[in-house]
Amino acid sequence: MTQDAQLNNARYGENDDKLKADREKTFPAEVLERAMKLELEKAVASQVCDRTHILNVMANGGKPFSDIELNATTPNKNDNYDKLNVELRGTFPVAAWRQALETGSVQLRKLCAEVLSADCGRKLLKLQLSSCPVFNDEAL
Repeated sequence: MTQDAQLNNARYGENDDKLKADREKTFPAEVLERAMKLELEKAVASQVCDRTHILNVMANGGKPFSDIELNATTPNKNDNYDKLNVELRGTFPVAAWRQALETGSVQLRKLCAEVLSADCGRKLLKLQLSSCPVFNDEAL
């Protein structure tokens, strides 16, 4: 959360979780859906060398390596790409779940569940559903 958002929370006496939920419910569902399907290895960068460096660092798991390896042709597939994709995708359902409930979007709710269930490395899941009018056992 930005410092401005924290100041606004303190100024108006609202808690972080409610403000966060209010911001997230207006985020475009289409963007969240695309984010939950992202593949980092297919991303583009403004400079080809930047893309090559980023993908090679990801493929190498962040371990030290030479300039030759840094500039080498990037692999098309790599277990580390898959691991990072799953981890990054897993951040978006947390923001989208409440919106999926409140809008009644079965498609978004299913996608959130699929993406979260694939994120086996997640140790903590915190959803802000207080004051969500449609939060009940059936919605889960």
